[in-house]
Amino acid sequence: MEVIQLLPLRPYLVRAFYKWLLDNKLTPYLAVDVTLDGVIVPMKFACNGQIVLNIAPSAVVNLEIGNDKVQFNARFDGVSLQVVAPMIAVLAIYAQENSAGTMFIFESEAYERQVLDVGGGQAEDSKIVMSVIDDARLNNVDKSCSDVAPSTSPQRGKPSLRVIK
Repeated sequence: MEVIQLLPLRPYLVRAFYKWLLDNKLTPYLAVDVTLDGVIVPMKFACNGQIVLNIAPSAVVNLEIGNDKVQFNARFDGVSLQVVAPMIAVLAIYAQENSAGTMFIFESEAYERQVLDVGGGQAEDSKIVMSVIDDARLNNVDKSCSDVAPSTSPQRGKPSLRVIK
């Protein structure tokens, strides 16, 4: 029996969920693992090695959901930046309003194939056990999530009413 090499399912699911969310007038959010190679995002908005990106048409320009990566331009703190997320780094796509969507599990074999494809190397018998992550990226990622989350309104005193005659 011949073994058929299938294309990865993740890009097709991401595209399908994106369209489904838009058809239902929901805001699609993309969760991305920022620690993987090839991820280009504004690291100051990352929290616990992840970043959540609004990929609604009103929030991004030139969105491309390809078989190997998701890329687009968006504004962060008023600065236009290009965002690139290899498909293997996409952790979830869901609606902001009700969290409808899907999460993806990390596929080590798919990651290994993608690294070999990008590097142009040949597959070896041994599996990738560890990879090097730039210390500068980790320093930005490991900061407190409270720095990234929008601040809540300041504490106010007890409400009071004043009678005016």
